[in-house]
Amino acid sequence: SADGKYLATSGIDIPVKIWNVSSSPISILSDSILNDNGLIRAVSFSPNGNFLATLDGKSTIRLWNIPENQFQTLDVQAISMNFSISQPQLLLTAKSNGVVELWQLSTEKLMNNFQSLHLDTKLVSFSPDGELIATVGIDSIVRLWNLSGRQISQFEFMDNVISISFSSDSKKIAVAGSNGKVWLRSVEDLDELLSKSCSFLVGKPNYFMRVVEFCQN
Repeated sequence: SADGKYLATSGIDIPVKIWNVSSSPISILSDSILNDNGLIRAVSFSPNGNFLATLDGKSTIRLWNIPENQFQTLDVQAISMNFSISQPQLLLTAKSNGVVELWQLSTEKLMNNFQSLHLDTKLVSFSPDGELIATVGIDSIVRLWNLSGRQISQFEFMDNVISISFSSDSKKIAVAGSNGKVWLRSVEDLDELLSKSCSFLVGKPNYFMRVVEFCQN
């Protein structure tokens, strides 16, 4: 967990266990999260440490409320998930069909969803400031979205993308490929991209007249 108090462990046919690592000796806080779907593919603590989310081999997400010692199954079939650092009550999930969903954990309500346009979505991530969502598909395209589902930017790669990570200021995104390479890209919103495009067109009045008129306005 972010505060260093808890450690979650699991594996193939092994129940999820939450360990209290702040005590001596280390004690098991809970081992009662049932794992009836075999492999646990991912575990993730919420930034405030109140929730633990698990994603199993059948794409089921379970939420463990640590303070209340209760868990429930989220009504979604997902292949990736990510908590918002800036808003710990928000959980991001992605389905294999490309649909991205934003959940409010306090109410277990779906706040928003949108189609990420990937052939098969495999990764999803919040920016640290909570303003952007990054998605990755088997098409090796990284797309950036705002929370309403409006696409901001995209980056295409020739190699298989296996991991993504935002910088702490949300201004850059690191992309790791299966070939061992890591790419660093600047994150720019639509207004910044338009400004750069208009700057490029300055002094070129004979090209793209309608675009030049738009920039002048």
